[in-house]
Amino acid sequence: TLVMRRAFGVRGAIPIAIMMAIIFVFWQAFNIAWPANFAKGAFGWPFVPVVVISGIIYGITAYIGFEGLKWLSRITVPLFFLMCVAFVVMSFAEIGWSGMLSVQPSAADAVPIGIGVTAVAGSWILGTLSGGDVTRYAKTGGQAVGSTWLGIGFVRGFAVFAGTLTAIAFATAN
Repeated sequence: TLVMRRAFGVRGAIPIAIMMAIIFVFWQAFNIAWPANFAKGAFGWPFVPVVVISGIIYGITAYIGFEGLKWLSRITVPLFFLMCVAFVVMSFAEIGWSGMLSVQPSAADAVPIGIGVTAVAGSWILGTLSGGDVTRYAKTGGQAVGSTWLGIGFVRGFAVFAGTLTAIAFATAN
């Protein structure tokens, strides 16, 4: 908010602050709902109890602050990596390399231009906004650059790769 006030003045920063608040609320809702969607789809667990549990965990980490986020990250980041590896293994077990390479897109599968532009723009915006997250614990400029390449380059790239293989192997966009 201080940067917005300096750039746009006190009155000019108000609409931007309102927009940021709205985005923040929906971001929190997304972060609480996606584990429930995953648990329901993968394991058949009921949606509402998992949302409640996600909300409690998310709330606790918000209450504790960065220390809570640090501990949550120490648990979830390795689990996320293992999940991606498991999906890659499951995808190859399902259709193998030959099946992956033989997939031919059809006109019926084409993504509308609006969705494609949104996905590309959103990807760049996400990369820009996540810079603070991946450089949070860097003590030097070199560490910030290294963590950016690792976090946004390698990890995000691997997650997209795993998701793409899984979507191809199981013929789903979800």
